[in-house]
Order: sequence, then structure tokens, then C-alpha cells
Amino acid sequence: MKSKTKLTGRVIFKGDPGYDAARKNWDPHTDKFPKVFVFAQKTRDVANAIKWARENEVPIRPRSGRHSLEVNLSQVNGGIVIDVSDMNTIKLDKKNGTVVVGTGNSVGRIANTLARQGFIAPLSQI
Repeated sequence: MKSKTKLTGRVIFKGDPGYDAARKNWDPHTDKFPKVFVFAQKTRDVANAIKWARENEVPIRPRSGRHSLEVNLSQVNGGIVIDVSDMNTIKLDKKNGTVVVGTGNSVGRIANTLARQGFIAPLSQI
């Protein structure tokens, strides 16, 4: 690769251990073979992955819950998948009644975590 940017986070290239597990989506019709998966741990990992993809002229696909029914939405042959599912912190400020939720959380995890602490999440489905 000709990139000056280093991929960070949990990086899995095609042929690496864990590649087949990284390819799995909820939709069995998704059968793509990305060049690399970046499981971002922090915002900088996402930024590095985008920069790396631009430098290497490969398509980008974002992914969080692996549940897209659109076969070209969360994976791409020869591209990079930026998976944010590891960015799943939930920080509740009980005093102010606010919560900061990482982008990798599912609605169910948010609702369950808050409910166990006596709060509800005003969530809607789009």
C-alpha cells in the first residue's frame, strides 16, 4: 500500500486470523470480501481509516450493528469497513439526568443499561 497513514484500532486484513468472523453480518446475503476491517476504539481510529482509504483509493463502508439488509451498505469488495461496534461506552450522569452514548451501542443495550439504573431512554425508530 502507498499510504502514509497508519491504521489504528483493531485492524484485520484479508488473510489475517479473525477475517472470516469480521465478515459475518446478520444478513446471510452479504458476501463481500473487504481488503481490511478497522474495529475503531476511538474517534482517531475512524479518522485514520478514512484518511488511509483516501490515500489508497479504496471504497469505505461504515458499520455498527452488522444488520443492514442492503448488501452494499456495510461491506464492499476490496474496500475498508470501519466498524464502530467496539465504541460502546454508556456514561450516565445521574445528577444532571444526561447520558453520553458511544456510537457502537444497540438500542437494546442502551435501554437495558439505563433501566437497571432507574432511567429510561427516549428512543424512536426511524
